Amino acid sequence: MWFQEKVPFLCEFEIPEADSSVVPYIVAEVKNISCSSGEDDDRESRVVLVEAGLSANIRLYAERKQEMLCDAYALDHELILKKDAVSCAGLRMKNTSVCRVNDTIQIEAQGSDILQICAGFGTVEMDRRTRTADGIRVEGAVRIRILYLTSSDTSPIEAAEGVLPFQHTIEIPGLLPEDEVRLRHSVDALSFLMKGSREAEAQAAVSLQAMVVSAGETELIRGMEEAEFPTGERSAQPSMVGLTLTAKDILWDIAKRYHTTIEQIRKTNRLESDTAAAGMKLLVLKQLPEQL
Repeated sequence: MWFQEKVPFLCEFEIPEADSSVVPYIVAEVKNISCSSGEDDDRESRVVLVEAGLSANIRLYAERKQEMLCDAYALDHELILKKDAVSCAGLRMKNTSVCRVNDTIQIEAQGSDILQICAGFGTVEMDRRTRTADGIRVEGAVRIRILYLTSSDTSPIEAAEGVLPFQHTIEIPGLLPEDEVRLRHSVDALSFLMKGSREAEAQAAVSLQAMVVSAGETELIRGMEEAEFPTGERSAQPSMVGLTLTAKDILWDIAKRYHTTIEQIRKTNRLESDTAAAGMKLLVLKQLPEQL
């Protein structure tokens, strides 16, 4: 006798950082399955007790703004910044696609006919993945296992295996060579249809999830030292200069270059904010330590 049943379940994990804005990446696996017989209300052994454990690897991706000290300077002395290069990664996109595949499986029943397919199982095996102009091209196969009833009295239940090859392109617009692609795959649906006494048509839906993580690098200030300005450097700077800004100019760099502060530039030019626009004309006055 063969019995098959789907058991729904619901698991809730307490994760304080989780909210509706995060992008989840969850890999779950059922482990340690055990079965035992139990008695029903009539005290007959007609109940099957199933226990299993669920192992879940959960990653949550979210966009966060992190304030970092990127630069520093002083008007009365020179600051020597000590910086370390640190790597950082960011989630660029998540793409889920489905590849549908079907093929005819020849079953060798050793002289007996196939009466009924009881159950089938499938796992995804990845052979190759290649970067293309459109994204990631994957090649692999769904390895299936089938349990079936036969007309044989000596061997009424048999098993067979088969392979469903597939190839699919996961669309990832703007994929960069330095981007890392994390790929997860699973069989979402699997069905069989008898086509004769020795063959069956297998249909599978392969779910492919791609997480694209962009690698980056920035500098982190870990300390600073004070030193005297080189002789004559401060006196060589003009006490007043007129500038016409370009798109790359920001007030911080201008204040540092001409030995003044953003507040002083705004006060002199009657600016309402720290935003600098291309084509803006500024008058910059050098600020001496005794003026602080």
